[in-house]
Amino acid sequence: HIVPAAQGYAFEVTKGERFRIVDIHGLQIAGFMAWVNEPGLREHVRMSYTRFRLQGVSPDIGEHLRTNHDTPALTITADTCKVHDMTFMPCFPEIYAECGLEGHRSCTMNITEAMEPYGITSRLKLPDPFNIFMNSLFVHTKR
Repeated sequence: HIVPAAQGYAFEVTKGERFRIVDIHGLQIAGFMAWVNEPGLREHVRMSYTRFRLQGVSPDIGEHLRTNHDTPALTITADTCKVHDMTFMPCFPEIYAECGLEGHRSCTMNITEAMEPYGITSRLKLPDPFNIFMNSLFVHTKR
């Protein structure tokens, strides 16, 4: 499936199934989120658990994205880009408005629209994303 720029897409994956995310035009970030398909969608991929288990901020081939129950959910089986981010929140309309871009599409809009059939209708219910293809500088802690 090809997802148009500035849009979201939700799909279901069964255990053992593979999928691939490709940036066909370049310069696009895929704000990726995943939930375990159970009533209420309470278990989801959580970047803080993933960072803790990886002891780092980007997964390598063979490593897992983990859930808020600290269980492996997805395995990285290939990665030709190797530049991703697991530290930033999903962008939202107010951030763009502060920059003078009123009405600009955002990750939270894209994902809540795509997840509406699954009962997720508020950005406040979204976990932090795995920002695929996002090259961000890791900033040191302020003192």
